[in-house]
Amino acid sequence: MNIELMAFDNGNVVLACQDPLPNVVQRAEYYRDQKLLMLVYGDQDDQLMEYELNDDLNAHLVSSPNIFVFSAFDAHDPTGYKVPLVQINED
Repeated sequence: MNIELMAFDNGNVVLACQDPLPNVVQRAEYYRDQKLLMLVYGDQDDQLMEYELNDDLNAHLVSSPNIFVFSAFDAHDPTGYKVPLVQINED
């Protein structure tokens, strides 16, 4: 699965996925001490991002209350929506 996480100058954090996600993301959990992001679907297995986030993305994530998710689903047009970002292991 090809997932990309990016941050814009205005502070918005965007997760873009070229392939369909297993389901609609209910929330994202950011494990600050490990710099890891987990996507939580609610009724299915959660998905841990496969790479550690760099310092620039870390700075955006620790100050963001949500993430914008853009994804495709089988037999549907691509869609975008906002999900809460939960901070885990806050200082």
